[in-house]
Amino acid sequence: APLCRPGTWLRRTDLRRLIGRLCWFTAGARWLKPFMCSWFRCLMKPQVVLQSLDAGQREELHRCLDTALVAREQCSLSDVQRGWIAMEVGAQKVSSADALLCAVSKNGRAWCKLGDPDSRCIKITKAEAQLAKFFRAVIAAEVPVHLVSSWKPGVVAAADAFADGTRAGLGGWWLPSNLPLCPENICHFSIQLQPSDLPAWFLCEGKEDLQKYICALEALAQLVLLACRLQSDEQVEAGWIAVRQLCDNMGVVGACAKALSMESPLTEVLQSFGLFAARRRVQLHISHIAGTRNEWADWLSRGAGSCPTFWSKLEPSQRFRPEWEQLLSLCHSIS
Repeated sequence: APLCRPGTWLRRTDLRRLIGRLCWFTAGARWLKPFMCSWFRCLMKPQVVLQSLDAGQREELHRCLDTALVAREQCSLSDVQRGWIAMEVGAQKVSSADALLCAVSKNGRAWCKLGDPDSRCIKITKAEAQLAKFFRAVIAAEVPVHLVSSWKPGVVAAADAFADGTRAGLGGWWLPSNLPLCPENICHFSIQLQPSDLPAWFLCEGKEDLQKYICALEALAQLVLLACRLQSDEQVEAGWIAVRQLCDNMGVVGACAKALSMESPLTEVLQSFGLFAARRRVQLHISHIAGTRNEWADWLSRGAGSCPTFWSKLEPSQRFRPEWEQLLSLCHSIS
């Protein structure tokens, strides 16, 4: 298929029809839904247009740009059209319209990279072609899509994440069946992180303030909790099972319910979630709980110094040490 070849030009109308069909397909195969954000981004991305503009043309474009760097009207001195987006000038990212006036020019002209969001066609990138191959392989497999899951017997389970500048942590716990609810009986995990522990793609644009990634970290904590629970209780049921966990971040609860986010790195965490769920035949339902009632998970995410009394009651033999790096990187296993 043309979509599977990098560099192919695809009409936006054709891609729009394809996305409509994939939305219908992923309504059943929900674990694929997190990957739909890549198709939405592809549909919305502007076609790159290069213009060599002199000082007068750049001044006119400067006057036409709004605060979002979108041309409010067609330029009369150049071929820049209404709706085009200023992206780069002189190989430098345009962060404000004033960058057009300060650009380094050669022979009085500077190359400007603009984006046309209404172009008739879109150029498929290598990553998009790889994703198309992945979807094609899944659809061609013709395996049954389970529309109903059987609920696993109720187990109390909760996870949380902590982030503050250059420090972060993941924590979670669950209570094995038929045991009284107390710290001595819970199975648990606690992971402390620094920016250097996380992959480069997770730290968007090189920002190392881990608080900016709290939603992605909260979702990762839920994925790690699910993996630990399945590791401790081997799944033998036929078909898919449904399990429930608690989270005190309403944004993550909503994103996991939709199985979709357009914000990185939460997008990639949800994709890893989807692949893990498909491989283990499990459907996770995350319910919201107030932070004041999620103290155990919070203390586990902050480490042993957060609440010594609670930590002293935990059973060391019931602490899990999951391979969270492999879980986080599942989203890249399709390439």
